[in-house]
Parts: sequence; C-alpha cells; structure tokens
Amino acid sequence: MGILDAPGYSRAAAQAAFAPVDAAVTFINHGSDPNVSRGTAPGRRMWIGDVLPAAFIAGTDLLVKPVRTAVPVPPSGLTARFVAEEAGFVNGATVTSWGALTGNYSLTAGGAPVYTFANGKGYVETDGVDDYLQDATLDRTQPNTLVMVARYKTVANGKYLFATVTGNPNQQSVAIGGTGLRQMYAGSGAAVFGTTENTAWHVYIATFNGTTSELMVNGTVDASGDAKTNPADGLRLAASPALDNFGSLQISEVLAYNRVLTSAEKTSLTTTLRSQYGF
Repeated sequence: MGILDAPGYSRAAAQAAFAPVDAAVTFINHGSDPNVSRGTAPGRRMWIGDVLPAAFIAGTDLLVKPVRTAVPVPPSGLTARFVAEEAGFVNGATVTSWGALTGNYSLTAGGAPVYTFANGKGYVETDGVDDYLQDATLDRTQPNTLVMVARYKTVANGKYLFATVTGNPNQQSVAIGGTGLRQMYAGSGAAVFGTTENTAWHVYIATFNGTTSELMVNGTVDASGDAKTNPADGLRLAASPALDNFGSLQISEVLAYNRVLTSAEKTSLTTTLRSQYGF
C-alpha cells in the first residue's frame, strides 16, 4: 500500500502505519506525559509509560506499562500489602479507596488524595490539609511491624506518617515531633525520638514490641527503646487519630506484619524496595 492509498494520513503517519514488519522500531520513554512527540521518522514506536500517548497509532505501535508485581517480601506474617502502582489507579485521578494486593483489606480515603506516576514512581499523595487513608479493621496487635515506602512532601512539626483510626494519639504512631525529630510511640507519655525528618524518599520500618520497639529508616536504626505496649485500632495514613492534623505525604507502598521482622529481613526488604523504587 502506498501513501496515496492512505487518505487522511500524513506522510510520516502513513509510513509508520503501513511500514513492513521488519521496519525500524523507535523506543520512546514517555512516562506519564501523553503529549510526547512521536517524531517524523518512519517506522513503528514502542512507547514506555503508564498512559496512552496522543500520537499512538493503533495496530502499529505498542505500549509497555512498567509494573512492580515481582517485589519479593518476607512471606511469614504478612497481613496486608498495598502497592499504589498495582491498584488500578488512573494517573492524576482522585483516590477514593486503595485495595490491598495481599490481604482482604481496603484503605478508604478521606479528603481527596491523588494518584500520581512521576519520576519512575507511582504514589498516592495527600495534601496536608484534610487528606488521609484508613482501614479500621487492620489488626496491629503487638508485636507487629509496619513498612512504608514514602516521603514527606512538606516537613512540619506534629505531622503523622501513620497512626491508629480511633483512640488516644499515643497508640502505635510515627510522626514528626515538636522539634522536627522523628518520633514513635505506643503508650501514654512515652515517645522514642530519632533524627530530623526530611523530604527524601525512605523505607520506614516501625517495629512495635514493647521495650524493644524500633524505627528503621533506609536500613539504619533511627530510634529504639521503650515505646510502650498499647495496641493499634486499625491503620490510618497521613493523619492523627483525632483527625486534627494531616501529613503532606507521597506513599508508594505499605506492608503490615503480625510479627517482628528480624534484622536480616528488614535489611533485605529495605534493599529490595529501594532498588525497585530507585532511591
């Protein structure tokens, strides 16, 4: 078929649409931008990204969407696992609920968090004003371990990384203390402090086990000690139990375990997740 036999096509589009099977293939990594140019060179295109490009030619081009389904995690004791890129979210859309990849749980959204895919990561973003996600049924009886791949978009005193759904604010929480330090607590008047929070991506691993509670950040123990033994009534992300303050966060993955992970498991899990998410 020649170009004159393809009315309505530009020369470049016709050459691409009706190119022979062995025609040159151009790879285009467009990410989450649907408006990346196709270029004028003849031939097929292999688009790599999480949205369909406007210049995509059906029947000729291919779209490859990156996924992270193969991330290995310690299998024993895994209660729930939430992976933003595997939840079926549309880039730029408001998130109303976030179903677990493992476990029969679902985080229900308050406010209007938004799913974004950018810079090689998919994440749910909370605005720090009224956004949060929670599941009141997720049992986090001590001992337990909670893992988050996340970052604070804005660092501010008193903002929660995670907490419980109901109860007093001292029930199994990690937040930014009044002096800008990370703090974890699970008992009245008892807080274990770490180092100053920042806006980089981190793998947070919080282990609640009474006198041996520990917060590990990117493979380094950041805080440890007697955080007390209060239970956790469900799981809330990015807000306090009283819903009186909200964290400005970007959250890619959350894992909940019903036991304390070993030091070797935590180190291995941190290495794996950092490699997968590129930080």
